[in-house]
Amino acid sequence: MPSDIKLDEDGDGWVTAEGSVLKAETTDLILDSPARRSPGGGPPFRRALVHDAGDGLTINFNADYPGGVSVAKARLNLHVKNQSGSPKLPKTADVGTLKMLARQVAPRLPP
Repeated sequence: MPSDIKLDEDGDGWVTAEGSVLKAETTDLILDSPARRSPGGGPPFRRALVHDAGDGLTINFNADYPGGVSVAKARLNLHVKNQSGSPKLPKTADVGTLKMLARQVAPRLPP
């Protein structure tokens, strides 16, 4: 697929990037709209995505967006390592859904 960057092609103020992959070699992706800021302004930078020092991806770094993060129709894939107790948390679930899993354990036999 050919790639292209179009600047305000239709006079609507849009920048369009076309291609198979958009690669950014940077630590922070800042999205800001001064017209949509809360009264008082908030922090000077709005870091939407940050490749953090722990090699993780942080959304809304340092809570730069005081209104929080909304994700519509999200599906989460949770990294579940070691869990103790009951019930266990599921590995996947829709946001807003709480799934309870019961696990039966055979009784321990005396030595």
